Amino acid sequence: MLFIELNVSLFSERIIIKYPQMIAFFLILIFGLLPIIIGIYQLIQFVQYLNSWSNIKPNLKIYFLVYGILITFLILYSFIQYYCKVQFSYFLILIPSGFILGIYFFFLSDAQQDYDNQTNK
Repeated sequence: MLFIELNVSLFSERIIIKYPQMIAFFLILIFGLLPIIIGIYQLIQFVQYLNSWSNIKPNLKIYFLVYGILITFLILYSFIQYYCKVQFSYFLILIPSGFILGIYFFFLSDAQQDYDNQTNK
């Protein structure tokens, strides 16, 4: 069975922690794919909210989406470069990218709801 080795420097000693392949795979799936699914759901809600932005210019709506997508891909690219030396790099990239996407779109939708509440009053 293949193992993933994690080298940790603690008190000037090198500790090697070995995780079985399946346990690591399921942990990566849980903590990586779940926030990505939440992030995609939030993105769909945000795109639906864009149609109700009647007081904002259409160009500004496009800039919001393009700017957010560019930032997300730049962060993903930096994580790809960082994790390219690690075994199972394509699976490990799901963890940070998933949390970034989930948190980003979560706060984005909250900001949109606050804006809608202010304009409806």
